[in-house]
Amino acid sequence: QQLLFETLLVRCALLDRTLAGLRALAVPPGVTWELLVVNNNCSDGTDAVLASYRDALPLRRVHEPVPGLSRARNAGVQAATGDLLLFTDDDVQVDPDWLAAYAEAARQWPDAGYFSGAIRACFADDVPARIRNQQAPLSGMLCVLDRGPRARWLRRRQFPYGPNMALRREVLGTHPFSEQVGRTGHEQVRGSESSLFLELRRRGVRGRWVPEARVEHWIAADRANASYLRGYYH
Repeated sequence: QQLLFETLLVRCALLDRTLAGLRALAVPPGVTWELLVVNNNCSDGTDAVLASYRDALPLRRVHEPVPGLSRARNAGVQAATGDLLLFTDDDVQVDPDWLAAYAEAARQWPDAGYFSGAIRACFADDVPARIRNQQAPLSGMLCVLDRGPRARWLRRRQFPYGPNMALRREVLGTHPFSEQVGRTGHEQVRGSESSLFLELRRRGVRGRWVPEARVEHWIAADRANASYLRGYYH
């Protein structure tokens, strides 16, 4: 199995917390994995954080100097060698059974080309209650996702969210992330995931909901206010 980990923001302290959590992953018998971290031209202490985990994780650093979410993801995909590619972000804590859940889903459902897991919010203390209490209508902005406790096929417009998704390598080999969309620096043009999954569905590729593949997404106050909401939907 293959894990792609994207470091796309200047916040190496969160990255350190995420990597510490990845050390607790339960790796099923017969599964081999590696961790690819894409440094998308970070200017903080990202590389120092990565160096501190080289003996604790099967970690490889990938450098992509041109900023852009889709470009960074494609750089990771090109460097990957595994059959199943798992994606998460630098502000996420993964459940210890995260990798095992996706590996089992890929084994059990060979006709599925991609997989989606649950994303729970972990709010900073200063996030206002009006945001905490509106997670369903703000799920896109907050990047939280819950499609229920039962595994099933995803419906036509139900796509994975970037902090918690998995795709088979052969799927991404024929259709990479579009570099015409996706966040680039301060430009918040969305669509890196949705453009990919819309095209995959058009080609008949289906996805599965995997409720056991759980992560927790850190949400700071600067990404949970009216100003950020306006920018996100614009």
